[in-house]
Amino acid sequence: IWISVDADYNDAGVITDAHWPFQIMEISLCAYFLFEWIIRFGAFRSKRDCLRDRWFVFDSAMLSLTMFETWIMLIVVAASEWYSSTERD
Repeated sequence: IWISVDADYNDAGVITDAHWPFQIMEISLCAYFLFEWIIRFGAFRSKRDCLRDRWFVFDSAMLSLTMFETWIMLIVVAASEWYSSTERD
C-alpha cells in the first residue's frame, strides 16, 4: 500500500527533497528490513549457509540497494550540498 501512496504523492527525485512523512516512512522501512535481515542471518546455524539460501542472497541484494538509496545517497547529497555551500563562501 505504501508503494502506491509514495508513487502517487511523492514527486521528489531525492529523499531529501521529499516531505517529512515520506522521509520517515522510507527510513523506517529500511530499518525494518535491516532488522529482519539481522534476525534471519542470526538464525543460520552455520553463517556460511546464508550463501546457499538463494532467497537470503536475493534479500541481501535488495537490502543493499535499499540501504544505498536511503542512507548512503542521503549522506552523499548532504555532503555535496554542504561542499557546494562552502565553495561559495
